[in-house]
Amino acid sequence: MQRTVVAPGETQESSGQEEPHSPGDLSAPVSPQDLRKDSSNTSPESQTQPARERIKWPKMGDTKEWDQLDQDLDKVLEATLAGTAEQKVNTLTTITYNLARERF
Repeated sequence: MQRTVVAPGETQESSGQEEPHSPGDLSAPVSPQDLRKDSSNTSPESQTQPARERIKWPKMGDTKEWDQLDQDLDKVLEATLAGTAEQKVNTLTTITYNLARERF
């Protein structure tokens, strides 16, 4: 609602709609680096690693296989995780991948 002064001490309200307050274009510019096929791993270390072999994971309903994998990963990760958060993530993914590749 907008108010305009008609006479000293009096205002008149306009019930018309206000102008829309559009935020405009909020999209970020896209650089050629963002358009690469494998942009999910952007750290320099991940760009130098070769593509990993695909794993044939067990079916979702195979709770026995998933429980066993979970137990085995718990044991291995408990014993080997140390260092910074980045080192832990790298260790976690490497161990998970290697154990699953051997098993499945």
